[in-house]
Amino acid sequence: MDAWVSGVLGGEAVEQVKEALQPQLLTGIEAYRELRDDNGRLWRFCEGKKVLPKIAQDVGLGPDPLCKRIITSWKRGLVPWPELCTALKDWVTALLTVQANGDVA
Repeated sequence: MDAWVSGVLGGEAVEQVKEALQPQLLTGIEAYRELRDDNGRLWRFCEGKKVLPKIAQDVGLGPDPLCKRIITSWKRGLVPWPELCTALKDWVTALLTVQANGDVA
């Protein structure tokens, strides 16, 4: 980080930037540590942008075809919908129903 800050802002700004960013960095590190230590939560907060392509590659597909196969499997009932997906789907359906009934401005 020192080299980047120094290159962008000049050498004298390095300490000021480090002092300004250190509290946010420490907060972020602690938040990640808490999520990482709780197996049931980490995957919910990480989008998986790097994980999905790796899994897709490991099974011989690209990310888009893998997602399509997963969704098709859910729709056909070949595998159960994850509990959180079902809750989200129900929530979105409720919102659309309220909007269709004219209950939302």
